[in-house]
Amino acid sequence: MSTLPFPTELLEHIASHLVDDPVALSMCCLSSPALVPVCRVARFQCVTLANPAHCGGFSRLLKTSPRSAIATHVRRLIILSPQDYETGEETNVLTDVLDHVQTSVLSLQIFSENHLCGVAWSEIDWLQTAIFKLPYLQSLETEVWGLSFSTISRWPNYSNITALGLFSFQFDREMPPNLERLKIYALRLSDIDFRSVQEYLEISLLKWLDLSGTRSVAFCMDTHRTTSTTGDWVSAILQCSRTSLEHLVLEVKEPPSGTYANFQLSDSGGCPRLKRVTFLIASIYTLVVGLGDLFLAWANILLDRCPSLQAGEIVFSLMDNRRTAPPTASLELGLLFTVVEALSVRFAACRFVFTHPYKSIQLETGEFPQSLIVESQYTYVKFWSTFYSS
Repeated sequence: MSTLPFPTELLEHIASHLVDDPVALSMCCLSSPALVPVCRVARFQCVTLANPAHCGGFSRLLKTSPRSAIATHVRRLIILSPQDYETGEETNVLTDVLDHVQTSVLSLQIFSENHLCGVAWSEIDWLQTAIFKLPYLQSLETEVWGLSFSTISRWPNYSNITALGLFSFQFDREMPPNLERLKIYALRLSDIDFRSVQEYLEISLLKWLDLSGTRSVAFCMDTHRTTSTTGDWVSAILQCSRTSLEHLVLEVKEPPSGTYANFQLSDSGGCPRLKRVTFLIASIYTLVVGLGDLFLAWANILLDRCPSLQAGEIVFSLMDNRRTAPPTASLELGLLFTVVEALSVRFAACRFVFTHPYKSIQLETGEFPQSLIVESQYTYVKFWSTFYSS
């Protein structure tokens, strides 16, 4: 059938639930030509270029398809392992992809291979070129160090940006004159040097960003840079976004060291709309006794000072590239269940959820309900894509 007796909105809604299942989308296309346009939109609205070979395949697909068939549907472009694009040929292929999608891409995300260390902004010429090829860019997430506001302010799409992910960000001591503040709705700060909190907050970050309407905020806690002033950072950001903040993410990439002992959160005045907090754990080997103590302290502070969260949701989300759990997984994950049990005694109305990537694992959960343990298909990249689009 070339047509279906259903409104287009309904077909689009059905296709939107299949964005992570390309096989199902392909089957839908085969079932009726009428489903091809809506499935094509769902399939290509987010494109991930995992490596140069994948990039080359997508480039050839764009060249062999009518421009309106694929390129105009790409809204989010995710580039993994940017350091792999070293040769002129690889860079040219990526540049060709950017030329095709330049008028449609609204979100650009750059992730390094292991998410623990980025590459230098000055060393990636193609990325600097890419920014200028995307005039309608609104969301930027880069695991690239050496980027600064003085650099961002020179971009032609600067005023469009409403979501930022800053990795090992370089703060500016002098701001360009008459620079428009960015109204940010989603902000992620990763691997920031928290030791210089007062100076940099006053000189740079909060003078460049308008966080009064920010709905989502994420902090990545780097154990080598986390000190007692980190709580001042978090508190200052929460204070600026307190009236609009709905989702807070606290990410830990490495096992906590002694620097976490002095980690405190000063009075943020509460966040009346905060209804979801996610504790994101990058690896199961991050789960040690000290981390459980940290999560317990943070959750108690947030629940005490944010009444809306007491009827909301706290998620403990474990990310791991492996689908098979290591032998000690049950023991290590038990640390989280102990934390949740302690919190649930005080805050019975709050919903606690634990997500993990492992298949067929039996967990010793104590009193933690099995119904709230979810095998999640989220990957690290998928989680952050959702964070910026929610």
